[in-house]
Amino acid sequence: MKTAVKKILSGRNREEHEAFQRLRAHYVYQAEFCNVTSGNEKGQVENMVGYARRNFFVPLPEVNSLDELNEQIERKCLNYAETTQVPHSQELIAQVWKREKSHLLPLPRVPFDACRVVSVQVDHYSLVHLDTNAYSVPCQRSGRSVLLKAYVDEIRILAGAEILAIHRRCYERKQWCLQLDHCVDLLSQKPGHSVTRLLSKMTTYPLYTDSSIGKCGNATETPSLTTSSDRVPKTMGMSEFNINNLLCLIPLLNIYVNKRAENGSLFTRSQWITL
Repeated sequence: MKTAVKKILSGRNREEHEAFQRLRAHYVYQAEFCNVTSGNEKGQVENMVGYARRNFFVPLPEVNSLDELNEQIERKCLNYAETTQVPHSQELIAQVWKREKSHLLPLPRVPFDACRVVSVQVDHYSLVHLDTNAYSVPCQRSGRSVLLKAYVDEIRILAGAEILAIHRRCYERKQWCLQLDHCVDLLSQKPGHSVTRLLSKMTTYPLYTDSSIGKCGNATETPSLTTSSDRVPKTMGMSEFNINNLLCLIPLLNIYVNKRAENGSLFTRSQWITL
């Protein structure tokens, strides 16, 4: 697989991917590769892949998150180990594994950071881009370079050790994944800022249903929006960002007004309507 091997050399030799080398160095193990088109050299592994597919994923699991799926699979694996004998042996897999663990190195205290790391530039709309999708960061970081870490389920954007933003990873194309809190403070000071075009993209589709507004209002994390850039005009001036656009933002703004009104840093609902 390309995540492990960049180039096949002669025999069992391979040019390994840098990320795979970091994984090996972190957990201190050596990789042994099969010959090309010689799956029989790891036949038991291939058979177990088929067994897991037929028994752990049929019927298709219904879960709400990747963590829940991992917990289900782990329980099934442990049950398999406790009820299945090792081939050509009278011992259960769990018994043999318990004895084998005493000969292994302890795991590192810090798990391997399994992600794709990319250095990106924040554009003047306070967005960073990855795989045709855009993710928002605080407006104060516009024009600066930041580090983007793409995990299987989330995007983390960092400046040094500081985490600037966390988004759910989007696997669609040409989507805008926005957090209103990244730009609402700037808009309260500069309503004519170019980021208004960014906010106008939020109005392409309904932002929240009544139920989601209530859920979001009770949540502690920043509300996130995902909207497509395919159906948005290429240019959007302040004159087009009118009362209809602003009314769509009122449910979100109320959340922040209620949470932070005491410091007077945000517009009230009536101020937004008369803007």
